[in-house]
Amino acid sequence: MQTRSPGSKVAVGRGLLLALWLAISLAACRPAPAAAPSASAPSQPSPTQAPPSRTPEDLPGASPTPLASPRPSLTPTPRKAASTPSPATATDDDAMTVIEAREYDVYAALLSQFYFPEGALRVVILGETQVGPSQRFGLEDRQDYIQEQMGAALGADTLRDAVARNAQSARLEARLAWNGELILLDPVQFEAYFSAGQGGWDQFYMDYPESGGVISFSRVGFNASGDQALVYAGRTSGYLAGAGHYLLLELEEGAWKVAQFVLAWVS
Repeated sequence: MQTRSPGSKVAVGRGLLLALWLAISLAACRPAPAAAPSASAPSQPSPTQAPPSRTPEDLPGASPTPLASPRPSLTPTPRKAASTPSPATATDDDAMTVIEAREYDVYAALLSQFYFPEGALRVVILGETQVGPSQRFGLEDRQDYIQEQMGAALGADTLRDAVARNAQSARLEARLAWNGELILLDPVQFEAYFSAGQGGWDQFYMDYPESGGVISFSRVGFNASGDQALVYAGRTSGYLAGAGHYLLLELEEGAWKVAQFVLAWVS
C-alpha cells in the first residue's frame, strides 16, 4: 500500500476549501426567482396613493350623467327695499276695482241736480269711493233699511248690485263732466283736515276756497236692464257739519234723473 506524504495532504485540503468558497460565492451572486403574481388577490394601492378617479363613462353600458348643479350659497342676497308710493299716486289694480263710465254719468247727475244745481266754480271730491263716514254705514248692513225706506220703487237686483260693487273701494279718476274746476282729494289728506278739528277745516278752505266742502261717492249699483241706479253720496263741509244719502236714479231719455233719496247720516 502506497502512503501519501504530509505535504500532499495539505495541498488536497487547500483545494477542497477553494472549491467550497467558489460555490458559495456563485450562489450569493445568482438573482432570486421572481414570485408569480397571485390571480386571486388584486393589487391594492398604497396608503399614500389615491385610487384612480372614475367617471360614469368608465362603467360598462352606462350613459353619461350630467353633473349636479353646484349648491347655492346659503348666504341670503340682500333685497332692495321696495319703494312705497304715496297714497295720492298709488295704483293697486288688484286691490282697487275700475269704475265704469256709466257710474261717472251718475256722479255728474248728482253734482248738477242734488248738490250744485246752480253750478260751482270749484268742486272737491274724495278720490276714493266710500259708503259712509265710517265702516258701520256699509250697504250690506243697511240694505234692509234702504229697501224699507225706498219701497217697491227700488229693484231688488239694483240693491244687490250696489252691495256687491261696494265690497271694496275704488279710486276715482278725473272723468266727471263739470264746467268748473274739479279736484280729487286724497283720502289721507282729507283725514288730516278732518282730524285737526275746526283748525283743519279752516286750512281746507284756505287751500280750496269756495268749494263748499268735500263730496264723496260710493260705487253705483244698476238693475239688470241698466235703467235704474242706486248710489251713496255724502257731503262734509265742517268739523260737525255734513250729511249722507242713498239716492235712487232713473234713466230717462238717455239722462239720469234723481228719483228719490233716503237719509243715511247727519252731523
